[in-house]
Amino acid sequence: MTRRSLLPILSGSARRWTMGGDFISYDRIPETTDQWIGAPAQLRQLDRLRWVVTEKIHGANFCLLADGRGVRCAKRKAILREGDAFFNYERVRVRYAAAAHALFADVAATIPGLARLYVYGELFGGAYPHPEVAAIEGVAPVQTGVYYAPGIEFCAFDLAVQRDGAAAREFLDFDAAIELLRGRGFFVAEPLLVGTLREALDYPLGFDSTIPARLGLPALAEPNPAEGVVLKPVKAFTLGEGDGQARPILKRKIAAFAEDDRFHRAEAWAEVPVDASPLGRLEWLVGA
Repeated sequence: MTRRSLLPILSGSARRWTMGGDFISYDRIPETTDQWIGAPAQLRQLDRLRWVVTEKIHGANFCLLADGRGVRCAKRKAILREGDAFFNYERVRVRYAAAAHALFADVAATIPGLARLYVYGELFGGAYPHPEVAAIEGVAPVQTGVYYAPGIEFCAFDLAVQRDGAAAREFLDFDAAIELLRGRGFFVAEPLLVGTLREALDYPLGFDSTIPARLGLPALAEPNPAEGVVLKPVKAFTLGEGDGQARPILKRKIAAFAEDDRFHRAEAWAEVPVDASPLGRLEWLVGA
C-alpha cells in the first residue's frame, strides 16, 4: 500500500470515527489467582482447559480500534489524539492502519453485527545496544531494563469484538486471534508453551527475551532477561456471571523486575510535530 493510499484510512480515523460508547480498556493483568479462583469448583474448571504461555513484554499497553471506516489508537485508559506524546505511536498507526482496517473486514465476515474490533497489544523497543545495530535518531526506550529493538515496535496479543448495540466486548480464542493477526502481518505474541494449568504455572522464568531474535536482531553479549510470562486459556473463557465475571489471565514476573531500578528508567517523550499538509505529516511519520 502506498503512502497516498493510506490517507483515507488515517484521515477517516480522525474525521469520521463515531465512538458509539466508551472505549473499553484492557484490564491490568493480575499477578495472583485471587481475582478468579474463589472455589474448588472453579479450579476444577480451569484444570480442564488448555493454557498458553507467552512472553510478557516490558512496554506500554496499546490498542488499535477499527470500525470499518477508520482506525484509531488508544493507550490503556483513553483514545489518543493526533499529536499526543505517546511513544511515537503514530508511526505504529501508519504501519498497521491498513492491516487493522482489513482485519475488521476479515472478522466481520464471520461475526454478524460487528461494530468494533479491538487489537490489543504492547508498544515496546527504542534501544538495542549492539555494535552491529544502529541507534535510531530521536527514538528513546518505551521502557528500560529489557532490550528488544532500536525502533518502536508493536506486538499484538489479544483480539476482542463489540457487536452493534452491545455494551460489553467478547475476546476471541487465542489461537484464532493469532492466526487472524498473522494473516494481516501483525507481529504477535507467540506461544512458549501450550499445556495444562499446572504446566503453565510451572513455566520457568529468567530466560532471555525471545523478541530480538524474532525481529532478526543479533544476540546481546550480556544477559537480556524477559520481564516474565503471561498465562491464559487457549479458548476464550470466563468465570462467574454478570458483574462477577472474571477472565482467567495471570502474569508472572522475574524477581529482579520489582527490585532493580534499571527496569523503570523510561523518560517522557516530546510531542511530535504537526504539519499543515496531511501528506507532509505522513511523510514525517514513515520517515523513521
